[in-house]
Formats: sequence, structure tokens, C-alpha cells
Amino acid sequence: MSGAPGVVTTAINGTSNSGVVSAANAGKQCVADSGSTGSNTLAFTTNS
Repeated sequence: MSGAPGVVTTAINGTSNSGVVSAANAGKQCVADSGSTGSNTLAFTTNS
């Protein structure tokens, strides 16, 4: 989704990334789930 044409930034758990987010960077910024409860948040900013 971070590579969609209108996406300018993608924030993962509050860390802002410009442009496409690599799998390696996403993995570093995400935290492991606790049991079946996930705690990661993604926010996409568009230019439209």
C-alpha cells in the first residue's frame, strides 16, 4: 500500500516513512503481537 500512487508518507507506530516502505524497515518498526492481540498502527498520508 505504501507504493500506491497517491501515498506520500506511511507512518508505522508513529515513525514516518517517505515513499515506499521496504519489508525490512516495516519489520524493524513493527512490534510483535501479544497472543492474538496486535498493537501496530499504520497511517497513510496522501497528496490528494
